[in-house]
Amino acid sequence: MATRRTLLALPYEIVIEIAGLVAATSPHTMEDLCSLRGTCQTMRAACMERVVRSHVALEREESMRWLDPNRYLALVDKLAAAGNSEACFVLGLRLVFTQCRTDPVGTACLRQAAAANHKVAAYVLGVLLYGDNEAEQYIRKVEGEDIAHGCKPEASRTNRECVRCHEQAVDAVREVLWRVDGMMDPVSVSPPEVGCKGSGCGMAEGWTGGCAIFCSHGCRIRHKYSRFFSRVSSFLN
Repeated sequence: MATRRTLLALPYEIVIEIAGLVAATSPHTMEDLCSLRGTCQTMRAACMERVVRSHVALEREESMRWLDPNRYLALVDKLAAAGNSEACFVLGLRLVFTQCRTDPVGTACLRQAAAANHKVAAYVLGVLLYGDNEAEQYIRKVEGEDIAHGCKPEASRTNRECVRCHEQAVDAVREVLWRVDGMMDPVSVSPPEVGCKGSGCGMAEGWTGGCAIFCSHGCRIRHKYSRFFSRVSSFLN
């Protein structure tokens, strides 16, 4: 009863902040939010706010994903509708890789996640949009390159962050296709672009676990495209 009186005395914005902090940091997010909703009507209302749902740490609901997949998918849909970046990423992957590579809703979800600084979503968009001007923008976003103000030539050709995001993206595709038949349209890899310098392009960047230097942004994107789809094609029927 004392807790309820304390919550009632707080400004509603503060109650929302409390719920949002639980959503973002709790190791048992949905369980703890459910407990919070039961404390009083004020907290129940706060937990239902869009901003709170947008902060839910979806990656902490691993047990739900494996033990109750239908409930997990329903949660993903609900959180994506609230603008949760991880949920938008998962939903986008599911639509793109089980419906169509160019599914407009799927790519829109990935764009929303990338706009919220979800680097792996930006990486996936970079390879999905290969051949489009947008692809370069997303790959530069992954590498932290400032498109508007330019960047150093040597920095513009590395793939350090892409290597990290590549592994996370492949794992994410594997997870969304678990017990699902992939239906994405066939993927072909284009020949090297005209003007590629060849010999030094794609050269390993020291002992950096797959990092390399490329002669151009186009070659870097093509390399990512080829490597990504050669991996995920094994998950598709």
